[in-house]
Amino acid sequence: MATSSNRLLVELAGGGYATVDLAAQKVIQLGGGVPAPDGRLLYTAHRSGESTEIDALSTSTGDFVPRTALGRDYLPILPANGPGGISANGAFLVLAPASPTPGMAEYAVLDVRSATPPRFVSLRGRFEYDAISDDGNNLYLVEQLGGSAYHVRLVDVQTNRLDPRLITDKGAPQLGLAPMYGTRQASAAILDTVFSLYVGMTHPFIHVLSTSATFAHCIDLPPISTPVQGGWSLALSPGGASLYAVNPAVGLIAKINVDKLSIERTMSFRLPDSGPAAGSQTAALAKGELGAAAVSPDSRTLYVPLGHGYAEFDAATLVPRRVLLPEAYVRSLVPTPDGRSLFATLLGGGGLVRIDTGSGRVAQRYPWVADPDRILRVLSA
Repeated sequence: MATSSNRLLVELAGGGYATVDLAAQKVIQLGGGVPAPDGRLLYTAHRSGESTEIDALSTSTGDFVPRTALGRDYLPILPANGPGGISANGAFLVLAPASPTPGMAEYAVLDVRSATPPRFVSLRGRFEYDAISDDGNNLYLVEQLGGSAYHVRLVDVQTNRLDPRLITDKGAPQLGLAPMYGTRQASAAILDTVFSLYVGMTHPFIHVLSTSATFAHCIDLPPISTPVQGGWSLALSPGGASLYAVNPAVGLIAKINVDKLSIERTMSFRLPDSGPAAGSQTAALAKGELGAAAVSPDSRTLYVPLGHGYAEFDAATLVPRRVLLPEAYVRSLVPTPDGRSLFATLLGGGGLVRIDTGSGRVAQRYPWVADPDRILRVLSA
């Protein structure tokens, strides 16, 4: 059966990315790097002596777009619980030294649309990359204060100046300059707003950062009674009206209204009994070994990988509908643009498959795709 979606951007189990062309039955090896938000390009680094050249690869063909010489030994900030060092509009790439200087935070901001020389930022202190604005002028860093305490700071890229003011929660002025506490587990972005899910000292929360308006807001999620704290993911609805915070390891979904920056509703659920494998299933979920939840193109269904199978929830009410493929270890899943299928990766030798969303059964297998780990997206034509 033909589908309207013939190319997938996939992360491989051995590391790096590949484009899977289903129509041509071909896998295009791309290597490691930072995918552009729309998936059309992959930015990688080619080191040459003391310098770095940035390569833009077309994910459709694997061909190189002309390289940009950086002049220093810097590397792209790879995705880690987030989109990596790239602006939401894909115009600016953020890089860090291959060999960092102790006690220093150093970054390069590169406009990938032009031949403009990169701008360099250098600060003393313990900072980690957080986000970059769409105009490349505002670099947001997380200042580590010790333990899980942190502040969010703003750097003017053009002047290499750290703003003395802290990025504080506009919805809680009573907190003043008090540090925040938490460990980031997942991120999602829409337009100029970055949503980051943190596990805090008493409860998880979503840190909302506007990269253009330079404000932050925190959305507190319900406290977790179980000691399991991992396994979170974030999923945006296609129109960006709703954000879902999902943790199958603890059995919780929270639906957030993006315009109001508030929780609309929550749902608690229990994992299906998977017999002797239940323990390994929970452990895999807690370690974050599953891909993110996903929303159907019509915004009516939320799909949640459970390890052994996957679940469908009503995206409006969060009421569970059914659990499917309990015999398969579902690692990740992504719906096709027409909503008729899900592409999924199955661990334990299951490989890449297409699932019919009507029946919930595997409709097609692609055994010629070796070692697929996670599907990042269906590539547009």
